[in-house]
Amino acid sequence: MADLLDIEQFSDDNKFVIVGEIDECKAVFLREKSPGNNLLNGIKGKKILLWANRIEYTEKHKGNFQTADEYYECLKNITNIIDNPDYLGLPPHDDSIQFIKRMGRAIIVAVRISNKGNLSYRTMYPITDSQLNDYLRKNRAWKFDK
Repeated sequence: MADLLDIEQFSDDNKFVIVGEIDECKAVFLREKSPGNNLLNGIKGKKILLWANRIEYTEKHKGNFQTADEYYECLKNITNIIDNPDYLGLPPHDDSIQFIKRMGRAIIVAVRISNKGNLSYRTMYPITDSQLNDYLRKNRAWKFDK
């Protein structure tokens, strides 16, 4: 299991943490699912950075969780969601990757891909089973079996 995220580690000297990396298996899987997406070409081996200011942004989704405890449990498990997703998705605008994991409910961790190929955590929020099924039906997310 991946390390748990400790948001207390951010400081004036430490403005980001690494919350994951795109391994070869995920990189190949995503390129096969979206062969025309050039942003996916250089993602293998790239570290995913979570900047301190994104925690504040993620707080905006706190109300989408059933309880504050559920929110904080998912927040501290961001690295686990990225390392061990049940599904991987690419939204229609193709500038991010969605790591989806069932933790009671389906939780999305969205990671932005910059034009230079850098990866940064964008946000996290729960989705309903019907939303997940819609993503699968529309070929925007796929079951990921390592």
